[in-house]
Amino acid sequence: GSRILIDAPNGTIPPFYEFPDAEMQKLLDGTGVYSGLCGVFFTHLHPDHYDEARVNALLCRRGALATFLPDKQMPETITRTAGPFTVECRRFPHMPAPKFPDVAHYVLLVTAGGRSVYITADAVPDAAAHRAVLHGRRPQLAFWNSQSLCYPDMHALLREETEQSAIYHMPVDPVDENHLTMARANRFVYTIKDVLRNSKYRKRAKDYRFGEMIDEIRKMKAKLSAISGTGKAADTERHLQQKDISYHKVEFSKRFVFAMASICFVLVGIPLGIRSQRKDSSIGMAISLAVSLGYYVLVILMLSCEEMYRIHPELIIWLPVLMCFVLAARLVRKHL
Repeated sequence: GSRILIDAPNGTIPPFYEFPDAEMQKLLDGTGVYSGLCGVFFTHLHPDHYDEARVNALLCRRGALATFLPDKQMPETITRTAGPFTVECRRFPHMPAPKFPDVAHYVLLVTAGGRSVYITADAVPDAAAHRAVLHGRRPQLAFWNSQSLCYPDMHALLREETEQSAIYHMPVDPVDENHLTMARANRFVYTIKDVLRNSKYRKRAKDYRFGEMIDEIRKMKAKLSAISGTGKAADTERHLQQKDISYHKVEFSKRFVFAMASICFVLVGIPLGIRSQRKDSSIGMAISLAVSLGYYVLVILMLSCEEMYRIHPELIIWLPVLMCFVLAARLVRKHL
């Protein structure tokens, strides 16, 4: 069947994704879902919605396409057709974006076969203005920027003026791209009923006894083994489970490493104390202080890698203990 593209192919503004290269090649070749492409429309020309080089390449390869590239010189309302689609383009202000150039911004109402879709792109969340554009027409689907969720009057618009709404431009977490960040809101009220009655205390890793820690790690490993599939969701679940296992393993090893600290300091301090008595020097005290400080600094540095499971931080955290043993062996051999 016939298809049109809206705001694609696009570039990228982190954390939003650009049009994938593999899909771009299919688009240029006119294969798969792009075989019936008859038009390319854009709401505005910011990089996260429009990539000039890719669009030019597409038009050079498949020139017989209806297009709409917004410009400030264009009239307020423009109607274009592409195959069975009628696209009503209405100028609409872009929401404030100080870091980006001021460009013409349009909302699009696409109609075909008695059904319609409303694309708002980055339009300001002005409920009255959107109602004026729709003018009693109730599209089957409407796309809204996530910032629309921050305004109560927009909530009513989403419920009353469209049959179904889709929210996009929801940024991902910069630390973990598999998780979404929260939408902004001036006020959000949520009542939790009987929170104390229904609450159940869950121990944190540092509160486990040794036996409980071993059992918890065993359970998490079994849960990891039970994860099946090769999709993105399964990979994400495995990644999170491996990070959790690594965190618990490091917590388990940390207890032994801190317990070994006193033994390490004694082993290093004995030959240094004997050396100081013989030579009547304070160098032994200085070395002992340096060793103890370095020990804890290294442990703290190792703890910062507790979720980097690929480097086995539960083993690396033993490095200060190993270094103290090696240093003690050299000092004993030299001074005793």
